[in-house]
Amino acid sequence: MSLARCKYAYSKIRDWHVSPVKAAFIAVRYAITGDSGRFTSHGGWRVSHLRVADPEEVGPTPEEVAVKE
Repeated sequence: MSLARCKYAYSKIRDWHVSPVKAAFIAVRYAITGDSGRFTSHGGWRVSHLRVADPEEVGPTPEEVAVKE
């Protein structure tokens, strides 16, 4: 998990008028998986989604790590 990615996502999500607790949960999910999933934003008027452009940037999944070992 990248702390810089988590801070970026939290800041971006808070800019979209999402509550602090929900933004923190979504930011951690984004930092771990590279994908925030869909969430309501802009005061409930929009559905937004954050994801990393390059999936390789996120790193291997736990299943891939288990196969390599």
